[in-house]
Amino acid sequence: MTGLAIKLPALPASEGSTLREKFSILKDMKVTLILTVSLLAAVSSLGLYTYIAPIMANESFGGISNITPWLWVWGIGGVVGSFLIGPIADRVSGPKLVTIIMLMLTVSLAALPFTACINAWLAMVPIAIWGAVGWALQVPQNNQLISAREGIGGGNVAVALNESALYLGSAIGAAAGGLIFAFQLGGWALPFAAASVAGLGLLLQLIALKSNGILSANKSARCSSY
Repeated sequence: MTGLAIKLPALPASEGSTLREKFSILKDMKVTLILTVSLLAAVSSLGLYTYIAPIMANESFGGISNITPWLWVWGIGGVVGSFLIGPIADRVSGPKLVTIIMLMLTVSLAALPFTACINAWLAMVPIAIWGAVGWALQVPQNNQLISAREGIGGGNVAVALNESALYLGSAIGAAAGGLIFAFQLGGWALPFAAASVAGLGLLLQLIALKSNGILSANKSARCSSY
């Protein structure tokens, strides 16, 4: 807070808008696709994180009684991912970077039960990767949203909606995880369900990546024709 008070320059206030005007930005399908990927990532990542203690307490996953070390590993991975994502985002295009992140998230969530089954301490590897990519995702997502609305306006609203998607996804993931436990589907069900949701987000991102490639190719062809 002290650093912000000293160093943050004065920022112009944005124009006020109604709730309907804010949500009208969802008519932009590019924005909606980006937000959907963020939502699915939050459902899988934060939804699974909500139940990491009872999952790791399962006898199949080592039966640990103190979850603290594994929470530390997840958090440290998140901090490292947050520090590294800035320079990486400057070098790798947003759609490609999000694709890589969603792939790593899907694989790490799917690998969690297998590594934990071998040894609970080994599970720290996918947990650290999960934390890193889960925290890092929002940087390229916000960059993409600002870029999508460049020249149109509403980039700040799109970023705000992205944060809303993050917390909505967390709530949906927690609720879905509660249902899985309520139906006593077993400790393996939740990690695999989370990995499946992340995989769906990866699929949508691959579609977006292909669409961007087609648009870029068409743009290059038009420029060449001139």
